[in-house]
Amino acid sequence: MNLLAVSILIILILMLILVNYNKHEYHYPSLLLATLFTGMLIGNEGLIGIYFNNPQIIGTIGIIGLITLLFNAGINVNWKKLNKILSKGLILSFLTVIISTILVGLTVYILTDFEIIYSFIIGALFSATDFVFVKRFIYKLDLSQEIRSLIKFENGLNNAIVYFIVTNLLFFITLPQTSFWHMFTTLEVSMVIGIFCGLVLGEAFYLIITKINNKNLQILTVILSTIFIYLLSNYLDGNGFLSVYIFAIILTNSPLTNLDLIKQISNWSTKIVQILVMFLLGILVIPSYLSNYLISGMIISLILLLIIRPISVFLSLNVYKFDFRNKLLISFVSPKGVAPILLATPILVANIPSANMSFYIIFVIIVISLIYHNIIIENINYILEKMEEKLGKKIE
Repeated sequence: MNLLAVSILIILILMLILVNYNKHEYHYPSLLLATLFTGMLIGNEGLIGIYFNNPQIIGTIGIIGLITLLFNAGINVNWKKLNKILSKGLILSFLTVIISTILVGLTVYILTDFEIIYSFIIGALFSATDFVFVKRFIYKLDLSQEIRSLIKFENGLNNAIVYFIVTNLLFFITLPQTSFWHMFTTLEVSMVIGIFCGLVLGEAFYLIITKINNKNLQILTVILSTIFIYLLSNYLDGNGFLSVYIFAIILTNSPLTNLDLIKQISNWSTKIVQILVMFLLGILVIPSYLSNYLISGMIISLILLLIIRPISVFLSLNVYKFDFRNKLLISFVSPKGVAPILLATPILVANIPSANMSFYIIFVIIVISLIYHNIIIENINYILEKMEEKLGKKIE
């Protein structure tokens, strides 16, 4: 990547600072789209013709991005509020990911040339959500505190679940002699190890961090602790991202003197990573290839957002006494952002068959999701009013 590309990236990050400084958070999705198309403009078939295709760098950025994203999701969870909806959140997160993976996978299998196993990988990736956008959207909606906490918890946990579904399916592809039962038990064991590492190491590092009085040293210790917890959990074949998520929850519900500053740094780090990923995503895209997957990608995106997401939410919450309106609002909040492409980095690095097709379909759904959620959230009250008119009664 040459000096011009780096300069443009710096300008985009400065624009991010300006957007946040002026409190115009609603411009943030537009900035990400602008970043994406800027990358395309200077990419391989763009005006500058920059070529970038380094699997090692892509893989490293993917891991750093996911750690940043999940830490940010955890650090913004309030345990007192979460404790009331924990069982609901776990059921909602697990079931929506599983149902979406199956239904989207079958849709992809029908509409494309993907084999069934690759289709389910795409289905899992499309279940991922971006917590930064979730935070932005839920405060624009008329939601109770319980529903807000539920949405935040679900969208934070989703990505850890999706990552291990994707990596296990990828393991199944590269080692086809592996039985489905072995893959399933591996997934379960990795979750248990991830939770254990997150709780034990999280509490241990929390005790160390609270003993440090120096502000800068405390923040540095948090960063190093996060990296260590991820690496050790991964080394033990656990879900390192889930461990990071749990560690962040432990931190945010502790009386740390610099907790607000840690949250600010986490929020900014996540947004900068998103800018970087969107920029690289734009450079990686070859527009002449994109046209081959545009129609199928748009159809899959709309089926997911308008049909499959609501079905998965309504089925997951069927046993709980949530009214129709709240289920509908939970269904609306599933912005994709950079999460699917970060979770897809193992596929790109492994260079499996259909990796390029997966990449372009994911690209399409990111763009469609950003546009869709901006329209939905900005016009949610109007949409509900029209639905009430059609039904002839107030949606409750």
